[in-house]
Amino acid sequence: MTEDYLHHIWKHRLYDATGLKTTDGQALTIIQNGAHNPNAGPDFLEARLKIGEEKWAGHIELHVRSSDWNKHNHQNDKAYNNVVLHVVYEDDAQVFRESGTAIPTLQLKGRFDELGYWHYEQFISNKRFLACENLLQTVDYIHHENMLNRVLIARFEEKSQMILQIYSASGNDWNETFYHMLMYAFGLKINAEAMRVLASRVPMRLLRKHSGNQAQIEALLLGTAGLLKVVDSYSESLIQEYSFLRHKYALAPMSATHFKFARLRPISFPTIRLAQLSGIFAHQSDLFRLCVESKNSDAIKAALQIEPHSYWKTHYTFGKASAPKTKQPAAGLINLVMINAVVPTLFTYAKTIGNQALQQQALDWLYTLPPEKNSIISNLRQAGFNMKSAYQTQAGLQLYRTFCRQRKCLTCTIGVKLLRS
Repeated sequence: MTEDYLHHIWKHRLYDATGLKTTDGQALTIIQNGAHNPNAGPDFLEARLKIGEEKWAGHIELHVRSSDWNKHNHQNDKAYNNVVLHVVYEDDAQVFRESGTAIPTLQLKGRFDELGYWHYEQFISNKRFLACENLLQTVDYIHHENMLNRVLIARFEEKSQMILQIYSASGNDWNETFYHMLMYAFGLKINAEAMRVLASRVPMRLLRKHSGNQAQIEALLLGTAGLLKVVDSYSESLIQEYSFLRHKYALAPMSATHFKFARLRPISFPTIRLAQLSGIFAHQSDLFRLCVESKNSDAIKAALQIEPHSYWKTHYTFGKASAPKTKQPAAGLINLVMINAVVPTLFTYAKTIGNQALQQQALDWLYTLPPEKNSIISNLRQAGFNMKSAYQTQAGLQLYRTFCRQRKCLTCTIGVKLLRS
């Protein structure tokens, strides 16, 4: 028996409530089970019950055994002084609050179908990608959508916390905040953090001073990234630009070792990504305003589809020529930038100013974006999830990360539906 399963039994009232009595023989009536508490403290809050002839309001704590109360040191914790009922699978000890008063106890052993627990153990211990993989198709569309909507909002709440931290560090400047998120998104997973460090050393307000001058912006970004080196006339011209700008703005260059090239396709090299961003910032110095004012995502995508300097048409790194190829940001990259930078920043901004219509617009844009492609999405699709847009893939990734991978089926709408049936 586990506490998680007891929580499931208690939350969904899957126990026999007839003739309930506390372990000391007093009649017990559960009026309200209480609200499940996902944070520190008692497991269920603001419950209401009747013991004997007296009504109680307070919290409920669940344990497999009564003695777990002392093992968890609740007897010395004031946060548990308002516990009015201790619900356990097996009562093996009398326990007390920090105040010294005894706690009424309800033993659930024998009051629910324990074969259900055996089924649950078999359910979560299988080796499939998803515990529910072979049963997922039996769950109706509404339960699927409810769970995906729930986890997508949770994903955006998490991202909002990160974005608000950047917003605070930037002096409450949404342009700087969006710039950081854009740099992060262009770095993808491997160079994302290095790009954020670079954004902090070369802020957007500095780049705006050179709006329209692509060479100077490229020199600022590549030079501060530590990626400039003299190998040809073009790199030499950028170094000359950077030498002046570095001293003018007292810039602190990074070590080139911060940026990774290994195991990346050449089109994803940080030199190419920074060259692409240089072209974007040279042509569009107020991207965030464009995001806020656009009614659809087309104008934003167009603003990101800027060809970098012609030098990069035949280069991926300095000095090493390659076959001519356009280095304009590809549609796949722009979609990822929309998913990981544009939509979450716009959503957070809209939430901060209380604009629900703009919040909904940000989420709606995810429906217009194609689904992401990775092994997790492929497995979710194979298991039976509908993955036709970025809205669904973002929700699917969050569902897998926070529920499926950890086998938290008892707190998943889909899992609960299957286990109860």
